[in-house]
Amino acid sequence: MLFFHWLIPLAFIIHTPALHPYYVSVTEVEYNVQARSIEVSCRFFTDDFEHTLHNVFQKRTDLLKPDFKEAMNPLVKAYILQHLKVSVNGINKSLNYIGFEGEPEATTAYFEILDVDRVTEIALSNTLLYDYKPEQIGLMHVTVNGKRKSYKLVNPNSEAVFSF
Repeated sequence: MLFFHWLIPLAFIIHTPALHPYYVSVTEVEYNVQARSIEVSCRFFTDDFEHTLHNVFQKRTDLLKPDFKEAMNPLVKAYILQHLKVSVNGINKSLNYIGFEGEPEATTAYFEILDVDRVTEIALSNTLLYDYKPEQIGLMHVTVNGKRKSYKLVNPNSEAVFSF
């Protein structure tokens, strides 16, 4: 019977979108050989990302309403470019912002790096949402030529290097 006493509150936390026990972002990096590009996506809990953007830029934020999408694009872009740095084969690269998709549970922002002939190493500096919660975790998945490697950053750690 004791088992059920903690199961019910746990189920409530898991199924309540405004409350979640973990603070996690997921960054996916994939080398596209045919396009000679690196595709990057950053995924966040929508409520965490909205709070972070509001706190940083001191502006009203809403990642879900279509009417706000145009106003949110520069904030999403600026925040991520400030907190995510990528180097390929030892050379710092610029991320080109593509856009974002907001959903009630999670928001995903998309970037790309063009004109990449080959990849032997990708280094990431990732402090996404570290300014929101001290217990923030950054999961990173990097795929090059079909080989996927992953790493978990726990605030304050922010650097990871993937060799291929």
